[in-house]
Amino acid sequence: MAAQMAYRMAGITNPRKEIDVAEVYDPFDYKELHHMEGLGLAKKCEAPKLTKEGVTQRDGDLPINPSGGLLGVGNPIAAAGVMKVAEIYWQLAGKAGKRQVKKPVYTGLAHAWGDLMQASTVVVMRV
Repeated sequence: MAAQMAYRMAGITNPRKEIDVAEVYDPFDYKELHHMEGLGLAKKCEAPKLTKEGVTQRDGDLPINPSGGLLGVGNPIAAAGVMKVAEIYWQLAGKAGKRQVKKPVYTGLAHAWGDLMQASTVVVMRV
């Protein structure tokens, strides 16, 4: 529901095609796949295939978690949402250094989930 609200506010009708880079909440390895589908970045049961095919890599069509994800940055629990927003800012500004995705990015998505999984936050950012 949070993604639908954010997409509506941002005027996004096809997230898979309109989002250039995403940082999704992934405190466990399978959660990236789960949230890709929940956020509409992949169809149901398609996330593993996209990942296997390299679509979600930094040089892929839809880079997901170019930061390395929460596990890659030490899972900063209470700061996870801010970390995701900061990474999308750096990606959009072209300031992500070695983590910078290889294609031009104009629209990014930051996602966090918390409070015993009762709250979800989705932020769409554009340049």
